[in-house]
Amino acid sequence: MRASRKYACDGPRWVCRTITAMAVMATLAGCTTYPMGLTEKQWNALSPAEQAQYRAQQYAIDAERRRVAEERYAQAVREAAERERLERERIQAFHAAGRYGDVITVTIAEGQITFGGKRHAYEPVSFDLVRGERRDVEFTQAGNPYVKSLVTVRLADDGNTFYFDEVARKRIVIVNDGWERGRVYRPHDISRDDGPSGAAGVMIRIKLKELPGAPERVIIKER
Repeated sequence: MRASRKYACDGPRWVCRTITAMAVMATLAGCTTYPMGLTEKQWNALSPAEQAQYRAQQYAIDAERRRVAEERYAQAVREAAERERLERERIQAFHAAGRYGDVITVTIAEGQITFGGKRHAYEPVSFDLVRGERRDVEFTQAGNPYVKSLVTVRLADDGNTFYFDEVARKRIVIVNDGWERGRVYRPHDISRDDGPSGAAGVMIRIKLKELPGAPERVIIKER
């Protein structure tokens, strides 16, 4: 039996799996196939005229499959674009006319995240997030403004759960436990093998944004 080819990969495991899958697909693509699912023996038993006929039939089938696949892909692209447009409008509406509890302000500072495969300090970031919104937050490496890294964050539809590095296997999940007053968290680290951010030692502060509908606060002065 021929020994299987090994593919070296020094990056995170989730990247290595993708590279390995692509390598396997490329290897399979190099196998010899014959029109209409014939075996090599069946193909060699055909006359040149019959082989030409089978090739023409297979070409027509492949052309139709490509046409159908292209139509499905184009339809999927149109549907995705429409969903994105509706989502942008929904988020813009929340930002423009949201009520108290719809929007949080998130500040992330301290610690390190991954830039180009290595952890580095970064410049603090602050952003608003509306309920149901997912976005890629841009981080800038400290002392090197030209090096950027994107981290996916999301606020749940109910507005009470925040996700940092949402695509990570060990993503950071923070549940509302007093965001109206503002809360500071120092969550667990994310190893570079478990998520793109590779976040270590970060501080996350979350506070409900001051918007119409906020409860009145009574200030009691001591005598």
